[in-house]
Amino acid sequence: MRVLIVEDDTVSRLILQRAVERFGHPCVAVGDGAEAWKLYQDGSYDVVLTDWVMPEVDGLELCRRIRQHPGESYTYVMLLSVLSDRGHFLVGMQAGADDFLAKPIDPEELQARLASAARVSRLHHRLSKQNADLGDLLQQQQELAVTLAETAEARGRLEGVTLAAREIVHLLTNDLTLAVGAVDLARGRTDVTPYLNALLRDIESGLIAAEYHLRELQNVVRVATKDTPVGPSLDLARSTREGN
Repeated sequence: MRVLIVEDDTVSRLILQRAVERFGHPCVAVGDGAEAWKLYQDGSYDVVLTDWVMPEVDGLELCRRIRQHPGESYTYVMLLSVLSDRGHFLVGMQAGADDFLAKPIDPEELQARLASAARVSRLHHRLSKQNADLGDLLQQQQELAVTLAETAEARGRLEGVTLAAREIVHLLTNDLTLAVGAVDLARGRTDVTPYLNALLRDIESGLIAAEYHLRELQNVVRVATKDTPVGPSLDLARSTREGN
């Protein structure tokens, strides 16, 4: 854990710093609350050990600022004071302190409190990670919901186009059938010249080919394209069921 020590008494500050470092925690020690507040905003500290009574920014005010403007992770705040009565303890808790340690500091008690702070910090780190993971999951779910909505909308438009295309094919097929029948009737007349008869055969062949292509369009199950001189176009052979 990274520990920030705030103690205006030089001797007490050095004793605290050596004890914390002996317990295996890197720390920074400063002599007033204003400097501690600046360091807190510029860095990340797991624990703040702060004296209660200090000039300008005291321990209570520092604790309030930390709670009102939390960093990226939770900071465990421990107030140090010669005032150990229940009333002062409650005031410290109301300001946002997590623990209260009476001065003069007992090294073994400090070690125990730091161990407790370490457990709380690990718990907060784990909860923070879980919340971040949950936020990522919710973001993914929102993106998926948008994608599904867009897919449903696109599918609806495609179904509409498909129905319209089927209706057009149906109408054109009927018209082509009538046209082919009219050509047959015309070819059956006795006054049709050989030249006109040849034209009628060509017309009939074109109509039959058009009717075939319309039937093929009804079998389209996917969109496969091919390159042409004027750009991509539908590859009918690969887009139909027979082309699977």
